[in-house]
Amino acid sequence: MKIVALIAVVVTVLFSVVLFETESDAKVTEQEDQIIRYSSLTESDRRQVECLAQNIYYEARGENQDGHVAVALVTMNRSLSKLYPNNVCNVVREKLGKTCQFTWWCDPELRSKATLYNYTRQEKAVYEEIRNLALHVYVNRDKIEDFTGGAIFYHANYVNPRWKYKKTAQIGKHIFYKRK
Repeated sequence: MKIVALIAVVVTVLFSVVLFETESDAKVTEQEDQIIRYSSLTESDRRQVECLAQNIYYEARGENQDGHVAVALVTMNRSLSKLYPNNVCNVVREKLGKTCQFTWWCDPELRSKATLYNYTRQEKAVYEEIRNLALHVYVNRDKIEDFTGGAIFYHANYVNPRWKYKKTAQIGKHIFYKRK
């Protein structure tokens, strides 16, 4: 039984990687059956999708798809808010003093790995899936239900930052908030 499940996962991962690489970077989404072409994006939009994918990967790669989308939504919500930088890459890289808004960005090893796209085969397969999801969220943000409740903050459930924000959701191992 475990072997059958493992084979199904491997086939799914391989299919998504092959689909991404062999159909001119096309990704057909299940939600809207819309074809989104990474290669048709401007260079600037491709950079934004990569930053979004990196943020999802390093903040929530151990989560399920809802957890990935939730982190993407917070990142996008910030980029659309007047309180934060107006694009995804600047949101991901934002620092207040010496504190990064997304902790992975302050880790030189992770930042270098992301910048150089230096992943193992297994990590690359996971990253490619996350990039497909990031592409979908980036292009379709206005069509996606925000099940984080408009959150612009989150933290792992094992920390207690004592924020005075309104809790909006708990998704996987993250708790989401917005300003009161």
